[in-house]
Amino acid sequence: MTTKTSFLVEKYSQLVGCTIVDVAVDDGEDVLLDLNEPAIGLVLSDGKNQKLAWIMRDAEGNGVGFLDIVRIPE
Repeated sequence: MTTKTSFLVEKYSQLVGCTIVDVAVDDGEDVLLDLNEPAIGLVLSDGKNQKLAWIMRDAEGNGVGFLDIVRIPE
């Protein structure tokens, strides 16, 4: 496993056991300027805390993309 793959597996493992509870859409002007379309994310819950996993890619759509996972403050 490459270093990059190991990093992503470790980062994404925080989602194990979570349930998708909603879909988030960010259509703010700064997002639209970068991507020319809204950003889409998944709201996840482990029963105590919620996280938001934005589904990301570069503006040209190159590569496999990645998840940007952030904790939603209570």
